[in-house]
Amino acid sequence: MHRIMKKGENMRLFFTKMHGLGNDYIYMDGFDSRMSKPAAWSSEQKGRLAVVMSRRHTGIGADGLIFIQPSEEAAFRMEMYNADGSRGAMCGNGIRCAARYAYDHGISTNQSFQVQTDSGIRSVYIRKTDEGEHITSVRVDMGVMANLGEQRVLLKAKEEWTDFTGGSFPVQYVSAGNRHCIFFVENVEAFPLKKAAELIHTLPGNEDGVNVEAAAVEKIAVTGEKYIKMRVIERGSGETMACGTGACAVTAAAVWQGYCRYDENVEIRQPGGILTTAYLADGRMLMEGPAEYVFEGYFDIPIASFYNSAR
Repeated sequence: MHRIMKKGENMRLFFTKMHGLGNDYIYMDGFDSRMSKPAAWSSEQKGRLAVVMSRRHTGIGADGLIFIQPSEEAAFRMEMYNADGSRGAMCGNGIRCAARYAYDHGISTNQSFQVQTDSGIRSVYIRKTDEGEHITSVRVDMGVMANLGEQRVLLKAKEEWTDFTGGSFPVQYVSAGNRHCIFFVENVEAFPLKKAAELIHTLPGNEDGVNVEAAAVEKIAVTGEKYIKMRVIERGSGETMACGTGACAVTAAAVWQGYCRYDENVEIRQPGGILTTAYLADGRMLMEGPAEYVFEGYFDIPIASFYNSAR
């Protein structure tokens, strides 16, 4: 029999906060008895919990909430919720951090293992120093990128956009386990990404939401090597410091548009830092980057509204 929680009672939840290039998530370990109750809640209840915990001023502050759950098909199952409570199918920065957490906490004792996501099984590799003492990065096989087509979008200039003159822009739609819309532009910083994202969300096919990226292919003057600068507005979270699936989608689009080649490493430079991607000739996308701890602790929530309806 479940005990009905009284009004005013709190439940104390243990959590770990991690980030990949500033794209930060709260992690709850379904293998840990301290987190077993919320790990068993319904998706609706977990979404509400994500909203409460992700608030920057009154919660922990994050781009979302990720549960690390037992799986019969992989080392663990990643269950992701955006800051607005919506369910996320995939997160590149999120899976790297979840993979590191799983390795550090003995959920997987191998450096190479698989993770179950809402977008399918993904293979990960924990890269360590030559001495094997420290983790330097996490590589993820993000699977096959899907070309969802192209269109042109008109953005009219406004007086407050001092460095943007407007125009008709080609956009590329890509599925990297979730939906992306990419603008290739000359100046990533000056591009009115928020306004572009608002417009994209009104177009047919984007009713369930879409991540919107602005990308510019640039070269290092001395070596001539290409890199891509990118900003992103993520569905359910707004503009973030970085997006792993966005980096993969931008890389695929850059290859399809002729800016980059298959089987070459590409630096994706975002406000939070650099990810390295490689679009393989067999269609798979590799992504590698850091996964870092921020802090861990306990968070008290007024439980009646969660637990009584979630039991």
